[in-house]
Amino acid sequence: VSQVWLVSELRDSRCHFRCDAEGPLVRGLVALLCEFFTDVPPAEIAVSTCDPLAALGLLENLSPTRQNGLAAVRAAIRTFARAD
Repeated sequence: VSQVWLVSELRDSRCHFRCDAEGPLVRGLVALLCEFFTDVPPAEIAVSTCDPLAALGLLENLSPTRQNGLAAVRAAIRTFARAD
């Protein structure tokens, strides 16, 4: 289990995300999520069903625990977007 930190902010009507994680693999995966959703308007994120990690085929070889953790990060990003 790797601890993940996510910082969300709204600047110029666009979402910006920064993240970190204890483990290098999880750090890289959450960095991809943060980069994908950064500089996107909240309304787009709020209705998006896109999972960039799945689209790249990166979830196939991850344990269910890691998949659930990354789903939680995506959910946190969408929750932030919906709040604005």
